[in-house]
Amino acid sequence: MDQSAPGVTERAVIITTASGKRHLRMLPPEFVEVLEWIIDERGYQVEKFGYGDDDLVHAREGLAEDSWFWQKGVLNYAGRVRLFGLVGDARLLGAQALLKLITTLISQVEHLRRGGDLERLPKAGVSSGEIA
Repeated sequence: MDQSAPGVTERAVIITTASGKRHLRMLPPEFVEVLEWIIDERGYQVEKFGYGDDDLVHAREGLAEDSWFWQKGVLNYAGRVRLFGLVGDARLLGAQALLKLITTLISQVEHLRRGGDLERLPKAGVSSGEIA
C-alpha cells in the first residue's frame, strides 16, 4: 500500500542508538522539525530541573488524579491546548502547549526507564494493547 501523500517529501535521518546501532529512516521534514523541537525542549527541562529523584517519584505517581505530575504537568498543558486551540490567532501558543505536553509525557517514560521501573519499552509498530 502506498503511504505517501501528495506534496510530501521525505528527508533522510540517521538515528544512532545508545548502543551505537545506526538506523536510516526517511521521514517527512515536518516530523523531523517536531522531533528537533522536542529534543530542544527536553534539554531545556533538564537544564531547568535536572535529573533528580523527584522526577522518578512523579513518574511513579503516574497519571493518578491527585498526583503532582498529573495536575501541574499534563492537565495544565492539555488545558492550554484547549484554551488557545490549534487554529486561529493563538495557534502558536496552542502548539507550544501541545508540544510541551508531549515532551512531559515522554519524560515520564524516560524517568521510569532510568529508575528501573520499566525494564524495556514495548515493541513499536504494533496495535495498541499488543506487547511483544
